[in-house]
Amino acid sequence: MLAASEHLAAFDAEQMRSWRERYAPGLPVDEEVPDEDDLPRGIRIFQLGREFRYNSDIAATERIRVLAVLDNVLGDTADPERHSVIAMFLRMALDLEMLQELWPSLGPRVRRVCFLLFSSWPAGAPGWMTVDADQLPPWNPALVARIRRDGRDAGAPGEPLVTDPFAVEQLADPEEVVTWAPPEAIAAWSDLAGKVHAELTRVGISATIDTRLFDRTAGLHIGLSIAQPPYGVTLEWRSPLQNSKKYNDDLLAQNRTELMAYSIETHAILLRAALDVLAAAGFHTMVYYYFPHDRGCEYRVLAPPENPIT
Repeated sequence: MLAASEHLAAFDAEQMRSWRERYAPGLPVDEEVPDEDDLPRGIRIFQLGREFRYNSDIAATERIRVLAVLDNVLGDTADPERHSVIAMFLRMALDLEMLQELWPSLGPRVRRVCFLLFSSWPAGAPGWMTVDADQLPPWNPALVARIRRDGRDAGAPGEPLVTDPFAVEQLADPEEVVTWAPPEAIAAWSDLAGKVHAELTRVGISATIDTRLFDRTAGLHIGLSIAQPPYGVTLEWRSPLQNSKKYNDDLLAQNRTELMAYSIETHAILLRAALDVLAAAGFHTMVYYYFPHDRGCEYRVLAPPENPIT
């Protein structure tokens, strides 16, 4: 990828040099940095994606060369991590305006990944975002709408509907960028997200139902994830602080400054408060810790009230 873009190559070299000076000071230039002191790949991909998106000096032809490299990598079935790494880069690198401009020149594999990443329920991807018929996801908005009209009656008689987000998570294919949830689960979660929004609005908490991972505005978001973990309905908060240059510079440098600590603390306070409001209304809620020592958790809403407060 770096060989296809002189701008990304120059940026990456500077980032690697800066990281080396910070975390491996005094190490000879010709000596390899130890793994524990090297720039983590996730941060490197994150930085390159942002540079790809915001560096106006990168011409369309150069962007197309980079995306052609990614298309070739996606065809290498020997690399099981290719989807997750490339999806991370594309989330940071592309917005809809840029993608629409480049779309006619993209390879079929990158098109498919972009289609899946930018798809949202129930609106679906933009009409210009077409892919080969055999690459379409298994479910679509029209099918979900029909299931909703039919009362989500799918599958064999007596067969339980798969709507538990944790059960769906176990069905995820690690070699795919996304694994779409069964249609009855999408319909159930959509209904649940609507009820969460209505309840929060009823008590004066402004929130947005959000099915996209891109360009979120500040405030409380009701996440509806139908294609990748965490599946189902979650609450998410984006602080205006997260859009500031200083905050993002500190984040990339892994500096835990007072500003970052304050933002992280208020994030937890506000999400827990919103979740507590829903629990008081009878919703089934859960704080799911996916990282030890309280360093990472998801604020999940699992089911509506059995006896709503009217």
